[in-house]
Amino acid sequence: MRKLILPLKENHLFSKTYARGKSEVSKLCAVYIMRNFKRNPDGSPMKTKLGITVNRKLGKACKRNRVKRLIREAYRDNYEYIKDGYIMIIAARAAAFAPHVKAQDMSRAFKKIVSRDDFFNIPKKPQKKN
Repeated sequence: MRKLILPLKENHLFSKTYARGKSEVSKLCAVYIMRNFKRNPDGSPMKTKLGITVNRKLGKACKRNRVKRLIREAYRDNYEYIKDGYIMIIAARAAAFAPHVKAQDMSRAFKKIVSRDDFFNIPKKPQKKN
């Protein structure tokens, strides 16, 4: 069974996640995460939404699409480590564009980030900046 990936499409959520979210970095990708306060009608947390960003400066369309495929595959491989109720953005880094980078490498880098004990420990209430 294929894991369903809910895409993050709203620009304001990207901006909010970059500004207020928590971030972790590896050699191949950077992961930004923020709690999603919206709930399903039954009160349970919504599925985690995934946003993928790949900088245009790093490569042409073919290379960028390859890296996005690698990121989606890494997300699917590590689906069991990802909790519901979050907004997650995965940004590709320059090292991900190397021709020797395979899906396993991206998956390992992503797993190293999301399997940390403190990765999903985010305060319940967003803190206001003065």
